[in-house]
Amino acid sequence: MSAGNLALRQALGSFATGVAVASVLDPDHGPLGLTINAFSSVSLEPPLILWCLRKQSRAAASFLSTERFAIQVLSRQQQDLSRLFASPGLEERKRAQFTRQRHGAPLLSGVAAWLACRRKCQHEEGDHLIFIGEVLEAQHEPERQPLVYWRGDYHQTHPLATLEPQP
Repeated sequence: MSAGNLALRQALGSFATGVAVASVLDPDHGPLGLTINAFSSVSLEPPLILWCLRKQSRAAASFLSTERFAIQVLSRQQQDLSRLFASPGLEERKRAQFTRQRHGAPLLSGVAAWLACRRKCQHEEGDHLIFIGEVLEAQHEPERQPLVYWRGDYHQTHPLATLEPQP
């Protein structure tokens, strides 16, 4: 990795992100999921989200072959799932984690939130595919705190103490 790319990677790592799993029901291989951190809201009206996937990912063909997918925001207790879905291989273990479906997309249990989506479009930019999804249904669990990734490690959220205004 060049010095410029390393500096870019470190700068981007300074932006804390939630940790999520994108999942799809591959017509030939069953449920498939992968850990993502490039995920964002696009619009509330209509309800749209986006997420990014490396073009060279072995999962790219599965996400391109069907229009339904889900995004699951992992809870702070789910570091093991984040690692499992980030690792290559282990397909049987990954498939076993999905316990139900909504709108044709497989879902994990114990997540902080999930969104069942229909692919509206995708774009190729640089070395990634950018998926735009229309949210068909969403649910969150207010008692579950999200898992956060920052500077190469997992973190959790907590409210900041109210500070007195500085003069």
